[in-house]
Amino acid sequence: YYIEFENEEKDINILRLQRGLVTYGNKIIDKNIIKNNKYIELGDNTFDFGTIIFENIFSNKIYLKCKEHERDILTFDFTDFPYLALWSKPQAPFISICPWQAIPDRKETNSIFSTKDNIIHLKSNDKFECSYTITF
Repeated sequence: YYIEFENEEKDINILRLQRGLVTYGNKIIDKNIIKNNKYIELGDNTFDFGTIIFENIFSNKIYLKCKEHERDILTFDFTDFPYLALWSKPQAPFISICPWQAIPDRKETNSIFSTKDNIIHLKSNDKFECSYTITF
């Protein structure tokens, strides 16, 4: 199985979630995670170093595909979200696709809630709505 981005992702940032804190991806580990700026091959070791968080994404959709059948298994549209996280447990037969509005604390932050990356500040009675779509 593999993930395909809707568009080429030349400027994407790869973050990692380890022990509840976000770190920038290790250039050695993450260097080849996105093949041809468009594909992520899913294997037994893809998530050995924690949750993968994508920031600065150009695409609004990703596709989960199967190499054997050459077809989309699902389309995941996360247009309203600036982050996308992928994770799985070791040897698990699933992948979790999570659109995020904000991310957990980075190792180098002060842990003050109001200063978290991409926090949405609303005034009294203001509303914020977002949604994602999964198509099988």
